[in-house]
Amino acid sequence: MTYKFLIPLLLSGVFAACIKDETPMPNYRQELADISTNALGVATTLTPSDAVPCTILNRVADLRPDTTYRALTLFTRSANEVWLTDFAPVLVPVPSKYTGQSVRYDALSVVAAWAEPNYVNLRLNIKGTAQGRHYFGMKIVETTTHADQKRTLRLKLIHDQNNDPLYYSRDMYLSLSLARLRQQLQAGRDSVSVSIHTFKGETSYTFPL
Repeated sequence: MTYKFLIPLLLSGVFAACIKDETPMPNYRQELADISTNALGVATTLTPSDAVPCTILNRVADLRPDTTYRALTLFTRSANEVWLTDFAPVLVPVPSKYTGQSVRYDALSVVAAWAEPNYVNLRLNIKGTAQGRHYFGMKIVETTTHADQKRTLRLKLIHDQNNDPLYYSRDMYLSLSLARLRQQLQAGRDSVSVSIHTFKGETSYTFPL
């Protein structure tokens, strides 16, 4: 969705440079970020990967009131102000034990995994069709206490292919809230480990809290 904005802007920037070299091209940034709304459902604040809240200058309305969205965003930034061009909501699963429930771990590919001050982010590549609907979750496997008394919360990504044929590949993003985990574990001491079933086998990513 975001690329429809990126490509024309890049092309127009090249064209402008040929005509008038001193015309600067807007410094667009594409990041996972939090978007917060006010009581009227208007987006007021964008908090990007550096966790510094920024005021949204343009009007983005008709959203859910008093809500924080996790989203893949496209914006320009000047100090602590942003102009929000586009955004697409991102799934933030809440870790659960799923006791007594049957869950699936269908294979996918991991493009990237990284941590921010408040999130662990995953960029995943899934196979399916344009109309296919997949289901995701985060299962709590166990909490391991090490010899030095540090603890690791071990999670496993749930992916239900929902019988969607493996025709095409597409990327998607998923974020895990560290603020919620810090209510159970100690920041600066403990860690979280996410296990993912891929086409090449099981892989794990561990991040400090």
